[in-house]
Amino acid sequence: RLSQIHSKRVIQVPEHFIEGMNGDGMYTDNKTSTLIVTVADCLPIFLWDNNVKCFGIVHSGWRGTGIVLNAIDGLLRITGSSTSDIHVLIGPGIGPCCYDISEERASLFPKSCSHKRFGRTYLDLRRVNLELLEAYGVAELTIMDSCTSCDSRLHSYRREGPENFQRMYAAIGKFRN
Repeated sequence: RLSQIHSKRVIQVPEHFIEGMNGDGMYTDNKTSTLIVTVADCLPIFLWDNNVKCFGIVHSGWRGTGIVLNAIDGLLRITGSSTSDIHVLIGPGIGPCCYDISEERASLFPKSCSHKRFGRTYLDLRRVNLELLEAYGVAELTIMDSCTSCDSRLHSYRREGPENFQRMYAAIGKFRN
C-alpha cells in the first residue's frame, strides 16, 4: 500500500515492496503481490491482463483523473501487450448525483462529463475515466455505478464529513489457486 497523495503517480511494485513509497497507483507482474488503495469517494480502478497475469490498481479523484492511463502505460511496458488485452473495472465512488463542484473545477473536464442542477454543477468522474479509456483503446470495461455518498453501506468523505469519514480498502491480487 502506498502513502496516497492525490496525484497521477504510479509505481511499478518491485518483488519486495518498500514501505513509505508515495503515489496513487501501482502495477506489477509479481503474482504473489496484493495491491491496495484506500478510497472514500474517489474511484478505485482495477486493471489486469489475463494473457500475462499482470495487474494494477489506482486511486482516482479529480486531481488524479488520468492516472489510469499512466498505470496502463506501465502494464504495457512490462507485458508487451496492447490496450485491447487490458481489462478495467471502475469501482464505486461518488456519483454525478452528489458530486457538486465549482465552475473552476468543472472547466478542467470535458463538458460532456458534467451537468447543472439547481444552479450547481455536478461532475461524473466515472464518465471522465470511461471517455479517457475508450479513447485510449481499452475495450474491456466494467463500471460499478454505486455512489458512495448515496449508499450508506459505503464510506463517503462528503456524506460523513472530514471529522468522521472512514476509508474503504480496494485490493487486487491472486486470492486462490
